[in-house]
Amino acid sequence: MTGFSAEWLALRAPTDDAARDQGLIEKLTNWAANRPIRIADLGGGSGAAHRALSPILPKANWRILDDDPALLALIPKGAEAVQTNLATTLNDAFEPKPHLLTAFAFIDLVSKAWLTKLVDRIAETGAAIYAPLTYDGVETWRPTPPYETEALAAFNADMRRNKGFGPALGADASPCLQNLLQAKGYVVETALSPWQLSNGPLMTALAEGSTNAVTPYLQQEPAKRWARGRLTAETAEVGHIDLLAIPPT
Repeated sequence: MTGFSAEWLALRAPTDDAARDQGLIEKLTNWAANRPIRIADLGGGSGAAHRALSPILPKANWRILDDDPALLALIPKGAEAVQTNLATTLNDAFEPKPHLLTAFAFIDLVSKAWLTKLVDRIAETGAAIYAPLTYDGVETWRPTPPYETEALAAFNADMRRNKGFGPALGADASPCLQNLLQAKGYVVETALSPWQLSNGPLMTALAEGSTNAVTPYLQQEPAKRWARGRLTAETAEVGHIDLLAIPPT
C-alpha cells in the first residue's frame, strides 16, 4: 500500500519529526485527555505514527494497517500489525471502532472517491482524524534549478498517477479532506509543516527520485539541466500540510 522502503521511511523520519506542527499536536493531546483511546493508523508502514505519538498518548491502543508485511514486521512492540489492502476495504480500519485515525504522509496517494468513502466511515463512527505531512505541491530549491517551474508542474502532475486507490489527489489531498470533513460538521484545523533541508542524504534522495518522475515529461536537455540543478542545490523547502479534525459534539 505505501510502496515505500524501510530505508526511505527511516531516512525521512527525523525531518518529519521536525516538521510536524506542534500546535496541532498539543490540541490532539488535549482532545485525547490521557484516555485509553483506540487508534487505527492508515498506511502505517513501519510505525512512524506510533513512534511519534505514543509518548503523548501513552494509554492509546494502536492498530497499524498496511499491506506490506516487511514494513509491519518493523513496528514497535505494543502495537498490533494488521496486514490489509485499504484500497479494497476499510473494514479493518473500523472494526473495532476507533476513536482516532492517523494517516501520516498518506492521503496524497488516494483518490477523491476513496477519500469520500473514508470520510463517510469516519463520520458514521464519530472518530477524530490526524493527518500530518500531506504533500502540498510547493517546493523551493536554492539556487533555483533551471526549468524548475516546468519540472515542478510535471512532478505534481505525476503525483496524480493511480497508486492503487484511483487517480491520486496529490497536492489537492489535504484541502479535499478538509472540505469533506467540514461538510460532516467536523471542526478542522490545518497548519503548514514544510520540510527544511540543507544538503544531506534526504535532499539527495529527493532530487534523484523527482528526476525519475519528471524526466518523461521534459525534453532531454532541459531535463538534464534541471536534474543537475536539483542535485547541486544547497537548500530546499518541501511543503506539507498537517490536519486535525475533531468530531462534532
